Amino acid sequence: MAETRSRQFIALSDSASLFVPSWQPTYMLDYILDTPSCANPVVRYVGAAKGDQPQRISAFYSLADRAQFRPEVMSFFELEDGDPASFFEGADIVFIDGGSTRNLLAILREWNAISALKHAYREGTVIVGASAGASMMFEWCLTDSIRTAIMPWKGIGLIPGTICVHHDARQERRRELSSFLSDERARFPVYALDDGVALHFQDEQLTRGVRIAAEARCALVEEHLGIPSFIQLVSLHDA
Repeated sequence: MAETRSRQFIALSDSASLFVPSWQPTYMLDYILDTPSCANPVVRYVGAAKGDQPQRISAFYSLADRAQFRPEVMSFFELEDGDPASFFEGADIVFIDGGSTRNLLAILREWNAISALKHAYREGTVIVGASAGASMMFEWCLTDSIRTAIMPWKGIGLIPGTICVHHDARQERRRELSSFLSDERARFPVYALDDGVALHFQDEQLTRGVRIAAEARCALVEEHLGIPSFIQLVSLHDA
């Protein structure tokens, strides 16, 4: 009988937690690489939210030099095969980088890649999203894809609820999220992640919260207009 693997998703508030300078320990990356039950996993990078920025792709390969994983790049700007079934095939981990949430979703929909991503997730591929890559996975998110405005945006709904990444980065994010809580479109639970925080979901349920920033927090609102609580976070420095 084939082994049934749990569905796993890790939401990072910021990609800087992963792409740390060479003199800093790779705590967040090490945590992610421990998730699949295999050594030297294949990690497929999706940089569409940044327009496949060459500097970021180079940084991704540099991470592979520092850790035990096999890097691959999934580029929607240089596709060799337009069959969605092949987009994530063979990957142990799919990492979706940050950037513009709105543009990321538009590109994925144009190439029919959302169904392929959902299929990979349900088959046991670990999906990791940072910033925009995390935001798009929920029912709703708060995004600044237009830099002068922060607004709610509908995600693909793979993970129930609403997410606001970079919650501590700008006062406007906190204000807009507070306003959205009373909007009929809002879906609960609502997660508000400071930078340096990651949430680990298994079978669409939050199982663990981790952080690399000592003072980072993640607020949780479980009921409509409820009082927020704070998720207990494990420091990866101490793990």
